Amino acid sequence: MLRQKKFSFCQPSVKYAGFILSVEETGADPDKVTVIAEFTVPTNITELQSFLGLVNQLGNFVTEIVHTADLTPTTSKSPKHLLMGETS
Repeated sequence: MLRQKKFSFCQPSVKYAGFILSVEETGADPDKVTVIAEFTVPTNITELQSFLGLVNQLGNFVTEIVHTADLTPTTSKSPKHLLMGETS
């Protein structure tokens, strides 16, 4: 059975999976952008991967996020290296 409260028909725009979808354009959900801006500094590999997932999801819409730092190589290092601030 379908639940009526989960559906929106004839709306100018809707929020879905971190995006705002409309007839005119698709953009990042401002709530998700706020989450990224207020994300605490990751202290382990799981938190870092969570942060990178958010950045990756919205990177095409908020280009400033992607160009701020190249964080991708960091995920290949062990958590010990991440927490100790070592670069090699």
